[in-house]
Parts: sequence; structure tokens; C-alpha cells
Amino acid sequence: MADEQRPASLPAVDEIEQLPQLARLALAARCARRVEPLLRLFWARLPADRLESLNRGVQLVERLVEFGRESSSVEEATSLARSMNAIAAVAPNDNAALIIYTVTDILDAVTSRSAERVRTALKTAASISSLNTKSLVQEIRADFDALISMAKAGRWNDDTQVPRDALGAIWPEGEPEGWPDEGREAAGDAEAAVGIEDGEHSLRVRVSVPDSVSYDELAEKTTQLLAAISLRHKELGGSGLKLHDLDIRSRVTSDSGGVS
Repeated sequence: MADEQRPASLPAVDEIEQLPQLARLALAARCARRVEPLLRLFWARLPADRLESLNRGVQLVERLVEFGRESSSVEEATSLARSMNAIAAVAPNDNAALIIYTVTDILDAVTSRSAERVRTALKTAASISSLNTKSLVQEIRADFDALISMAKAGRWNDDTQVPRDALGAIWPEGEPEGWPDEGREAAGDAEAAVGIEDGEHSLRVRVSVPDSVSYDELAEKTTQLLAAISLRHKELGGSGLKLHDLDIRSRVTSDSGGVS
């Protein structure tokens, strides 16, 4: 009976230590790029400036990997890590915070040059619930194996730069099932359930709300629309309508995998 193929596992600290410094960061940066689109899934109303800060953190690491360290790299990484920690502190749920902490851990690895911090970043990413962890771990392991092979063959040292396309596509066989495409699916819409009544009858309507519309704007527009409908109701002989309730729900996946 043939042996079953063992499932992939995250590289251990002692394995990561076999990689040169920039190769370690290349491994971590690719991991961050895989989970970054998930942030809009878990934080539907994420402010654009916070998303930009996260992207700047990943871009910094990618720039170091491809072009080498600069004198300002450590200072910039420290500043961005501090910003990431502040953003994570106000994240709406654990999954959103874990994505941000993945980038923070990588930035810490830039300043500490620690294989352990890289391992922490990989583990943090794999801890995000409600995602295809198996596919993520498989791709991380494949990246690690490829980097080890290239480092040995090329006799890389800690200053050896890693070209952006050295490891190919982020998802060589396409994104796993259910993975958002660059956040477009994740951003989605909020959903508003509007309940109205005239004293005898009630009606509840559900509508999709573009992500660009704030809760305050939605409440204001709903009030204006209701006033217009109520006026028309009276013109037709009715007693007018009143708002029974307004329930606004962001399409944010909860830790249990549902929609909160």
C-alpha cells in the first residue's frame, strides 16, 4: 500500500534560518500578498487610508527584497509597524486584526532580522479563520522549498536580492475557492432592511447599499424617501407611513464563518 502524501506544514524557525535575510522577507511578503485581499472581507467599511498604510507596509518589504536594504529601511519599517498596530487595535474583529498583524510581524522582521518573526507572520496568517488554510500553507511551503533550492544553487547571501518574479504567480493554480479577487468580492455592499407601517399594514424592504455610502448618509436618505412615500400615501387617502425600524448590516464574515 502506497504511503499517503503528508500534508504541507509551515516552515519551522530552524528551517527559515537556512534562508538568507532577503529570501526570508520574500517568503513573508508573498504570504502577506495572499491574505491582504481578505481584509476588506472582514472589514467592509475599512477607511481607504488604513488600507493604503497596509499596502505601503507590504510594498516596503517587497522593495527591500528586490532592490536591497536602504539606510532608511529600518526607520520606515518601525514607523509603519507602529501605524499597523494602531490600526489593528481598532479592527472590528479578530480576523481583520490578524491580517494587519501579519504585516506588522513582517515589518518587525525587517528591523530585527529574526527568522522567528518571519515564522510568527506565517503562523499569524494561517490563524485567520474561515479561509482555505490548507491552500495557504501549501503555497507558503512551496515558496520556501523553491527559495531554499535557489539560494543553494546560487550561493545566495543575506544581501542577495530576490527578483519580484522569481517565484512566479502568487497563486500558481488560481485563487482558492471562496478567496476574494483583490478585495472586490470582499468589499461587497452593506444591506439595509427598512421596515415601514401605516398602523394596519407593515412592509419590510431589503436593499443593497454601495460601500461608498456611510451609515449617516443612508439614514438621511431613508428618512427623505420615507417622507416622500408617506406624503404620497396621504394623497391617495391613507394615513401616512412611519419608519418602523432600520437595520443596517455590513457584509463582514464573522469568526464563525457567517455574516455579521
